[in-house]
Amino acid sequence: MHRTLLSNIGSNLSLLVVRVCITFVMTPLYLRVLGKQDYGIWEILTVLIGYMGILDIGIKPTVGRYISKYAALNDLAEVRRVFSTACLFMFCMGILSAALLLISGHVWFVFFAGDNAEPRYILLLSLVAINLVVRFPYLAIEGAFEGFQKYTTKNLLSIVMAVSMSVLLYYYIDLYDGLLMLATLSSSFTVIKYFVGTALLRMPRNGGLTFSLADCSWRVFRRSLVFGTKSFIQGIASRVQIGSDRVIIGLFLGPAAVPAYSIPANLISHFRNIGWTITDAFMPLFSSLDARNEQDALRRVYLKASRFCIGMLLPISIGTILLGGPFMAIWLGNGFREDAEKIIPLLVTITMLPFINPFSTRYLTAVGRHGLLAKLYPVAAVMTILLSILFVKPLGIVGVALGALIPTLIITPIILTQCCKGLGLTVYDYLRRSLYPSLPPSLVLILVVSAYRKYSGLPSFPYLLAAVVLGAVCYLAVFAFTGLRQDERRWMLAIARKFTGWQAG
Repeated sequence: MHRTLLSNIGSNLSLLVVRVCITFVMTPLYLRVLGKQDYGIWEILTVLIGYMGILDIGIKPTVGRYISKYAALNDLAEVRRVFSTACLFMFCMGILSAALLLISGHVWFVFFAGDNAEPRYILLLSLVAINLVVRFPYLAIEGAFEGFQKYTTKNLLSIVMAVSMSVLLYYYIDLYDGLLMLATLSSSFTVIKYFVGTALLRMPRNGGLTFSLADCSWRVFRRSLVFGTKSFIQGIASRVQIGSDRVIIGLFLGPAAVPAYSIPANLISHFRNIGWTITDAFMPLFSSLDARNEQDALRRVYLKASRFCIGMLLPISIGTILLGGPFMAIWLGNGFREDAEKIIPLLVTITMLPFINPFSTRYLTAVGRHGLLAKLYPVAAVMTILLSILFVKPLGIVGVALGALIPTLIITPIILTQCCKGLGLTVYDYLRRSLYPSLPPSLVLILVVSAYRKYSGLPSFPYLLAAVVLGAVCYLAVFAFTGLRQDERRWMLAIARKFTGWQAG
């Protein structure tokens, strides 16, 4: 079980690393070929696609949950019913979302681009609509892979598709119309990914599932709908809150203003994905411990896991704030540095503040208290939209970031308080045992990296890399004493000896 868990987490992290590398290589190319206007349009379309994703009403995690359950019970008939029902529903939602995109996108492009550019943008919308039609049923396939614990297969397919598409775009994006070429290849690879995923899932070693209309069940759909409702509400609010910034910037400041915000926001979102990937595997453990009423063990696991997760994510956040501006200048040019220096601290705070309590959503969902999230997240989403609209004109993209930060500052303490209450802890005790061990090494990190930045000026990537290595070494050296207990230090030393072959004495 532990080997499968580690393999799944490792493959998830591998996919994240590949996506970060692709972002690093391809973003300057997209900006050069598309220009700020078309790049901003593509970013806004990406957000609209994300909004359409709310129509899955939480079916993907539901598929994973019930396929895992019935596969363990060897009830293969119910497994087939769960999968086929989800596929049919997701196909219908794909058609609906494509229609909504065509309608809303047409209105938006007519408003901004005018009649002269309409034929090109209608073709763009049609290509993206094809992407949506196939993307939805593929979510059911992904849910089935997760239910069978085939994360490695699912992630390997995603890696191969992402790398292949990026290579083709790298060489051929400027062959014709860059924006249309990007949309064409994106839709084409989504279709290819769907058919390859379908073929892989049919293999007995991957579950042996195939869609059958005869296996579709209204009973299964109703049950899935009930299970996914709270996650659905939470998911809607999260997607609206995360994606509204780019749409608001596009509406009030124009698509050309979007890249200055979206590029650093996209990079920082990878840190959120790292946190989600790490914490995801703990939800079934929390659920199991709670079901057996082993509250002391649950509390120990929660605190220890939180200490290590914060210890990893906090220095990443601090390093991004200190080095984000110079990185953007080296990567994309000095024209991006000024805006980056202003908004990166805000974006990092928005993204990483909830990870002061990194396992909150996993814990509340595992013990059946995630109704709190379904209440708070919609309120935060509405506040984000209203405040961003209020601030965008006088403050520009900084105002949009502030509009997202304020609701985060409000709901994070509420969620932390409720988690601590459920765990039988005070907030002070939680922070002392989970957050405090990371504070002294973080202070050292700030002092060392700030001094190096002032001394070197960070004129190129080698200097930037040196700053990262220097900060990481200093942080880890201090964290080994403040963040690790004596038995944990001995354990990590034993692991290091095992891999290096070093023996004391």
